[in-house]
Amino acid sequence: TWDLMDLGKIDMALYWLCTGTPWNNDPYFLLEPFHSKYAKQYPIGTRIMAGEWVRLVDPELDEIIDKLNTVGTDTPEGLELLKKGLELWMRDLPAIPIVETIYEMGWSTKYWTGWPTPDNFHSWPPNWWSEFLFVILHLKPARIEYVQVWFTKPVEKFVGADGKEYGPFKAGDSARIPATDAEALIKQGVASTTPVITGIGELQERVSALEEAISELRSEYETEISDIKGSIGAVSTAITLSNVSIGIAVIAIIVSIISLRKRR
Repeated sequence: TWDLMDLGKIDMALYWLCTGTPWNNDPYFLLEPFHSKYAKQYPIGTRIMAGEWVRLVDPELDEIIDKLNTVGTDTPEGLELLKKGLELWMRDLPAIPIVETIYEMGWSTKYWTGWPTPDNFHSWPPNWWSEFLFVILHLKPARIEYVQVWFTKPVEKFVGADGKEYGPFKAGDSARIPATDAEALIKQGVASTTPVITGIGELQERVSALEEAISELRSEYETEISDIKGSIGAVSTAITLSNVSIGIAVIAIIVSIISLRKRR
Protein backbone atom coordinates (compact mmCIF):
# COMPACT_ATOMS: atom_id res chain seq x y z
CA THR A 1 0.00 0.00 0.00
CA TRP A 2 2.80 2.41 0.84
CA ASP A 3 4.40 1.80 -2.53
CA LEU A 4 1.12 2.48 -4.33
CA MET A 5 0.70 5.72 -2.40
CA ASP A 6 4.24 6.86 -3.17
CA LEU A 7 3.73 6.08 -6.85
CA GLY A 8 0.33 7.78 -6.92
CA LYS A 9 -1.47 4.69 -8.21
CA ILE A 10 -4.41 4.70 -5.78
CA ASP A 11 -7.36 7.06 -5.59
CA MET A 12 -7.85 7.09 -1.81
CA ALA A 13 -6.02 6.02 1.33
CA LEU A 14 -6.47 6.25 5.08
CA TYR A 15 -3.30 7.61 6.65
CA TRP A 16 -1.99 10.46 8.78
CA LEU A 17 -1.57 13.99 7.51
CA CYS A 18 1.97 14.88 8.58
CA THR A 19 2.44 18.43 7.37
CA GLY A 20 4.84 19.83 9.95
CA THR A 21 2.20 22.04 11.58
CA PRO A 22 2.25 20.52 15.11
CA TRP A 23 5.89 21.20 15.87
CA ASN A 24 6.26 24.66 14.37
CA ASN A 25 2.74 26.05 14.92
CA ASP A 26 2.80 27.67 11.48
CA PRO A 27 -0.22 26.84 9.27
CA TYR A 28 1.90 27.64 6.22
CA PHE A 29 3.20 24.08 6.46
CA LEU A 30 -0.32 22.73 6.12
CA LEU A 31 -0.53 24.25 2.64
CA GLU A 32 3.05 23.95 1.38
CA PRO A 33 3.11 20.13 0.84
CA PHE A 34 0.21 20.55 -1.61
CA HIS A 35 2.14 22.88 -3.95
CA SER A 36 1.92 21.84 -7.60
CA LYS A 37 5.71 21.71 -7.86
CA TYR A 38 5.70 18.29 -6.22
CA ALA A 39 3.25 16.92 -8.80
CA LYS A 40 5.55 18.18 -11.55
CA GLN A 41 8.70 16.94 -9.87
CA TYR A 42 7.24 13.53 -9.06
CA PRO A 43 4.65 12.61 -11.70
CA ILE A 44 2.39 9.60 -11.21
CA GLY A 45 4.41 6.43 -11.56
CA THR A 46 7.52 7.85 -9.87
CA ARG A 47 8.20 7.56 -6.15
CA ILE A 48 7.42 10.85 -4.43
CA MET A 49 10.17 12.07 -2.09
CA ALA A 50 8.62 15.34 -0.88
CA GLY A 51 5.17 16.86 -0.55
CA GLU A 52 1.92 14.92 -0.28
CA TRP A 53 1.30 11.82 -2.40
CA VAL A 54 -2.02 13.19 -3.74
CA ARG A 55 -0.03 15.45 -6.13
CA LEU A 56 -2.52 18.33 -6.04
CA VAL A 57 -2.34 20.82 -8.91
CA ASP A 58 -3.88 24.24 -8.19
CA PRO A 59 -2.14 27.35 -9.62
CA GLU A 60 -4.19 29.66 -7.36
CA LEU A 61 -3.06 27.83 -4.27
CA ASP A 62 0.52 27.80 -5.57
CA GLU A 63 0.47 31.59 -5.78
CA ILE A 64 -0.78 31.90 -2.21
CA ILE A 65 1.87 29.48 -0.93
CA ASP A 66 4.66 31.32 -2.75
CA LYS A 67 3.60 34.67 -1.27
CA LEU A 68 3.25 33.22 2.22
CA ASN A 69 6.79 31.91 1.95
CA THR A 70 7.90 35.53 1.57
CA VAL A 71 5.72 37.49 4.01
CA GLY A 72 5.03 34.81 6.63
CA THR A 73 1.77 34.08 8.41
CA ASP A 74 2.43 36.37 11.37
CA THR A 75 1.81 39.60 9.41
CA PRO A 76 -1.49 41.26 8.44
CA GLU A 77 -0.84 40.49 4.78
CA GLY A 78 0.14 36.94 5.64
CA LEU A 79 -3.06 36.36 7.62
CA GLU A 80 -5.17 37.46 4.66
CA LEU A 81 -3.22 35.18 2.33
CA LEU A 82 -3.57 32.30 4.78
CA LYS A 83 -7.32 32.81 4.95
CA LYS A 84 -7.56 32.71 1.15
CA GLY A 85 -5.25 29.69 1.01
CA LEU A 86 -7.38 27.75 3.49
CA GLU A 87 -10.48 28.57 1.47
CA LEU A 88 -8.80 27.14 -1.65
CA TRP A 89 -7.60 24.11 0.31
CA MET A 90 -11.14 23.43 1.54
CA ARG A 91 -12.45 23.86 -1.99
CA ASP A 92 -9.97 21.34 -3.40
CA LEU A 93 -10.13 19.18 -0.25
CA PRO A 94 -7.04 17.07 -1.00
CA ALA A 95 -7.41 15.45 2.43
CA ILE A 96 -10.27 14.96 4.89
CA PRO A 97 -9.15 14.98 8.54
CA ILE A 98 -11.38 12.59 10.51
CA VAL A 99 -9.29 11.79 13.60
CA GLU A 100 -6.92 13.97 15.61
CA THR A 101 -3.85 12.04 16.68
CA ILE A 102 -2.89 12.70 20.29
CA TYR A 103 0.55 11.79 21.55
CA GLU A 104 0.92 11.41 25.30
CA MET A 105 4.55 11.74 26.28
CA GLY A 106 5.62 10.90 29.80
CA TRP A 107 8.96 11.32 31.50
CA SER A 108 10.52 11.48 34.92
CA THR A 109 12.27 14.47 36.47
CA LYS A 110 14.12 12.25 38.92
CA TYR A 111 17.42 12.49 37.07
CA TRP A 112 16.81 15.10 34.35
CA THR A 113 14.86 18.35 34.13
CA GLY A 114 14.02 20.68 31.25
CA TRP A 115 11.40 18.54 29.53
CA PRO A 116 8.75 20.31 27.45
CA THR A 117 5.73 21.40 29.49
CA PRO A 118 2.51 23.22 28.58
CA ASP A 119 4.05 26.39 30.04
CA ASN A 120 7.37 25.92 28.25
CA PHE A 121 6.72 23.95 25.08
CA HIS A 122 10.17 24.57 23.63
CA SER A 123 10.37 21.43 21.46
CA TRP A 124 8.16 18.75 19.94
CA PRO A 125 8.56 15.81 22.37
CA PRO A 126 7.93 12.50 20.47
CA ASN A 127 11.24 10.67 20.72
CA TRP A 128 10.87 8.85 17.38
CA TRP A 129 11.21 12.10 15.40
CA SER A 130 14.39 13.99 14.71
CA GLU A 131 13.06 17.05 16.57
CA PHE A 132 13.63 15.13 19.80
CA LEU A 133 17.26 16.20 19.53
CA PHE A 134 16.22 19.70 20.63
CA VAL A 135 14.53 18.20 23.68
CA ILE A 136 17.78 16.51 24.66
CA LEU A 137 19.68 19.79 24.30
CA HIS A 138 17.36 21.38 26.88
CA LEU A 139 17.85 18.70 29.53
CA LYS A 140 19.84 19.34 32.70
CA PRO A 141 20.77 17.01 35.57
CA ALA A 142 18.15 17.13 38.29
CA ARG A 143 19.13 18.63 41.62
CA ILE A 144 17.12 17.36 44.55
CA GLU A 145 16.63 19.77 47.42
CA TYR A 146 15.93 18.54 50.93
CA VAL A 147 14.02 20.18 53.78
CA GLN A 148 13.39 19.35 57.42
CA VAL A 149 9.79 18.53 58.26
CA TRP A 150 7.87 17.60 61.40
CA PHE A 151 5.01 15.15 61.12
CA THR A 152 1.69 16.21 62.63
CA LYS A 153 -0.01 12.88 61.95
CA PRO A 154 1.13 9.27 61.42
CA VAL A 155 2.59 8.67 57.94
CA GLU A 156 3.28 5.27 56.44
CA LYS A 157 6.53 4.34 54.71
CA PHE A 158 6.95 5.97 51.28
CA VAL A 159 9.50 6.22 48.49
CA GLY A 160 10.81 9.75 48.06
CA ALA A 161 11.67 11.65 44.90
CA ASP A 162 15.27 10.50 45.33
CA GLY A 163 14.27 6.83 45.22
CA LYS A 164 14.94 6.27 48.93
CA GLU A 165 12.48 4.93 51.49
CA TYR A 166 11.28 7.12 54.35
CA GLY A 167 9.18 6.30 57.38
CA PRO A 168 6.99 5.18 58.86
CA PHE A 169 6.56 8.26 61.05
CA LYS A 170 4.35 9.14 63.99
CA ALA A 171 3.13 12.54 65.09
CA GLY A 172 6.04 14.56 66.48
CA ASP A 173 8.73 12.78 64.43
CA SER A 174 11.09 14.81 62.28
CA ALA A 175 13.00 13.93 59.11
CA ARG A 176 14.92 15.51 56.25
CA ILE A 177 13.18 14.56 53.00
CA PRO A 178 13.10 15.78 49.36
CA ALA A 179 11.37 19.15 48.99
CA THR A 180 8.83 17.81 46.48
CA ASP A 181 7.73 15.12 48.94
CA ALA A 182 7.59 17.69 51.74
CA GLU A 183 5.29 19.93 49.69
CA ALA A 184 2.94 17.01 48.99
CA LEU A 185 2.80 15.98 52.66
CA ILE A 186 2.22 19.55 53.82
CA LYS A 187 -0.68 19.89 51.35
CA GLN A 188 -2.14 16.69 52.81
CA GLY A 189 -1.97 18.26 56.26
CA VAL A 190 0.26 15.56 57.76
CA ALA A 191 3.54 17.49 58.00
CA SER A 192 4.88 20.96 58.74
CA THR A 193 8.14 22.86 58.32
CA THR A 194 7.88 24.14 61.90
CA PRO A 195 8.52 22.01 65.00
CA VAL A 196 5.51 20.24 66.42
CA ILE A 197 4.90 20.52 70.19
CA THR A 198 3.84 17.13 71.50
CA GLY A 199 1.63 16.67 74.58
CA ILE A 200 -0.08 20.02 74.03
CA GLY A 201 -3.42 18.50 75.05
CA GLU A 202 -2.07 17.34 78.41
CA LEU A 203 -0.45 20.74 78.97
CA GLN A 204 -3.76 22.48 78.29
CA GLU A 205 -5.50 20.24 80.83
CA ARG A 206 -2.90 21.09 83.46
CA VAL A 207 -3.26 24.80 82.77
CA SER A 208 -7.04 24.53 83.10
CA ALA A 209 -6.71 22.67 86.41
CA LEU A 210 -4.29 25.31 87.69
CA GLU A 211 -6.68 28.09 86.71
CA GLU A 212 -9.50 26.37 88.63
CA ALA A 213 -7.30 25.96 91.72
CA ILE A 214 -6.32 29.63 91.60
CA SER A 215 -9.98 30.60 91.26
CA GLU A 216 -10.90 28.51 94.32
CA LEU A 217 -8.05 30.00 96.38
CA ARG A 218 -9.09 33.49 95.35
CA SER A 219 -12.66 32.78 96.47
CA GLU A 220 -11.47 31.45 99.84
CA TYR A 221 -9.13 34.39 100.41
CA GLU A 222 -11.84 36.87 99.50
CA THR A 223 -14.15 35.27 102.12
CA GLU A 224 -11.44 35.35 104.79
CA ILE A 225 -10.54 38.92 103.93
CA SER A 226 -14.21 39.89 104.20
CA ASP A 227 -14.41 38.27 107.66
CA ILE A 228 -11.25 40.07 108.75
CA LYS A 229 -12.64 43.37 107.52
CA GLY A 230 -15.82 42.72 109.56
CA SER A 231 -13.79 41.98 112.68
CA ILE A 232 -11.72 45.09 112.20
CA GLY A 233 -14.91 47.12 111.82
CA ALA A 234 -16.34 45.73 115.04
CA VAL A 235 -13.11 46.43 116.90
CA SER A 236 -13.02 49.94 115.52
CA THR A 237 -16.58 50.53 116.72
CA ALA A 238 -15.77 49.20 120.18
CA ILE A 239 -12.68 51.36 120.39
CA THR A 240 -14.68 54.39 119.36
CA LEU A 241 -17.34 53.79 122.07
CA SER A 242 -14.63 53.21 124.66
CA ASN A 243 -12.95 56.46 123.74
CA VAL A 244 -16.25 58.30 124.11
CA SER A 245 -16.82 56.82 127.59
CA ILE A 246 -13.32 57.75 128.67
CA GLY A 247 -13.83 61.27 127.36
CA ILE A 248 -17.05 61.69 129.31
CA ALA A 249 -15.39 60.40 132.47
CA VAL A 250 -12.48 62.81 132.06
CA ILE A 251 -14.85 65.71 131.57
CA ALA A 252 -16.79 64.72 134.70
CA ILE A 253 -13.57 64.60 136.75
CA ILE A 254 -12.51 68.02 135.50
CA VAL A 255 -15.90 69.50 136.39
CA SER A 256 -15.70 68.00 139.87
CA ILE A 257 -12.24 69.46 140.48
CA ILE A 258 -13.37 72.90 139.37
CA SER A 259 -16.38 72.75 141.73
CA LEU A 260 -14.20 71.81 144.72
CA ARG A 261 -11.85 74.72 144.12
CA LYS A 262 -14.71 77.19 144.01
CA ARG A 263 -16.00 76.03 147.41
CA ARG A 264 -12.66 76.70 149.02
